[in-house]
Amino acid sequence: MKRMRFVLPVMLAFLCVFPGGHTVSAQTELEVEKMRVGKTYPEILLGALPGADAGEYLGMADAETVVLQQIPARLVIIDVLNVFCPDCHKNIPKLNRLYNIIQNDADLKSDIRVIAIAAGNDEKQIRMFADQYGIRFPIFADPEDAVYYRLGAVGPPGLIITESAGKVRYLHEGVIKDFDGLLETIRDIHRQ
Repeated sequence: MKRMRFVLPVMLAFLCVFPGGHTVSAQTELEVEKMRVGKTYPEILLGALPGADAGEYLGMADAETVVLQQIPARLVIIDVLNVFCPDCHKNIPKLNRLYNIIQNDADLKSDIRVIAIAAGNDEKQIRMFADQYGIRFPIFADPEDAVYYRLGAVGPPGLIITESAGKVRYLHEGVIKDFDGLLETIRDIHRQ
């Protein structure tokens, strides 16, 4: 029993420091080129469409797999999350609100798509998470963290706004504290 009192707090502390419970892969953080505003990232294969609705929303209903740069939108908002990350849980209501605002604004809706990358998570974990929060935007599984590292290991949680060609226009790591400021930033980028 004494050992359990020691092990449990250590495990909880580990999860707080490494909220996604990410395992160390062959690609270490030192090898990852950090993402920054103005950088154009390489072609990134997101994987299979996470459902028929995702294909329709992204304008790629016939695609078997999705490459980020092939999403037909002027801007793509990418939420990098992990379903076990407490701060990611805090961000999701804000991202749902952002998605709804974009969907209800004709100008934004035609030009912007919102997606999420679930770093370290499989499809079953994502379905449970999406159901819990009523998420309607596509969430791509990234169980081996391949997309996470290609995006420069941003977050989780992390938010990246890119142009269709892959140029990063905005980058935020951590909890979204100023939703109105974020929305205004998106509108400013969209107007440019």
